[in-house]
Amino acid sequence: MRRFFGLALLSVLAAALPAQTDKPDAKAAYDALQAEFSAADKDFRAAMAKLTETDEWKAALEAKDRAKLDALRANVKPVDRVAFMKRAMELAGSYQGDGRVPFYNWVAMTSSDKDLAIQAVEALRKDHVASPALVELLERGMMVGRVVGAEKGAEFLQAVIEQNPDSQAKAWAMYWTAMPKTRAKDATPEQREQAQQMLAEAAKLAAGTILADRIAAPEFEKNPPDRQARARHRGRGHRRGEVQALGLPRQGGRPRLLGILVRPLPGHDPARAVARGTSEGQAFRTHRRQQ
Repeated sequence: MRRFFGLALLSVLAAALPAQTDKPDAKAAYDALQAEFSAADKDFRAAMAKLTETDEWKAALEAKDRAKLDALRANVKPVDRVAFMKRAMELAGSYQGDGRVPFYNWVAMTSSDKDLAIQAVEALRKDHVASPALVELLERGMMVGRVVGAEKGAEFLQAVIEQNPDSQAKAWAMYWTAMPKTRAKDATPEQREQAQQMLAEAAKLAAGTILADRIAAPEFEKNPPDRQARARHRGRGHRRGEVQALGLPRQGGRPRLLGILVRPLPGHDPARAVARGTSEGQAFRTHRRQQ
């Protein structure tokens, strides 16, 4: 009898072990989801490119027949981004610790479903505010306020400043906290001075990085030591003569021209963002300076 129960127990354990060992780690699961999303988006882009080469599309475009263009476009199924965001949230919940952060970051930065984005930011604030992996989101810190509102966004950034030991994460949180105060018309001289002090501290924490250059750039542009130095400084970024404008077709509208200060939303492939611009409108967010 004991032998029977022993064999039964071994059978149960043997059946359970593959389910445990076959589960990929968080990074592998995240990379796999990203790869699947990229493949789906690539297929969509290819289908749209094929459509825009047809005589029917060209004729409708020439005639500015929006109804016809929309009807043709409806035949190409866009990527269900909300479904991917939901899967990301589910996968995040199946892991422990900071393995969840990349999933939440991705949803917060790219989800077209505001409720999902809010859930992601709240999860980061509640359970991962001290994670160095927050840097990916904090580099786009203004988006946090847009997702959860200015007040909650400010609370999130303040929590990072107070609780996150990573110098880069802290520096980015300081930057996004201070920069608006330096430009606010209703800011008092004391508030502006405090904001400048915070920016100076952020620059120290971010020494040697693009953020430090970003903080230093405004003052450098106001008081360049000489014309050659100013040219060298500007030469690190885009040059007007080297910019290639990119036209993005929009639903029933004229193409958008994208020039210097464009930045792809994460998803890691600018061309993929172009496809999203075709199917969903805005694929890029503009910034005053390129990171």
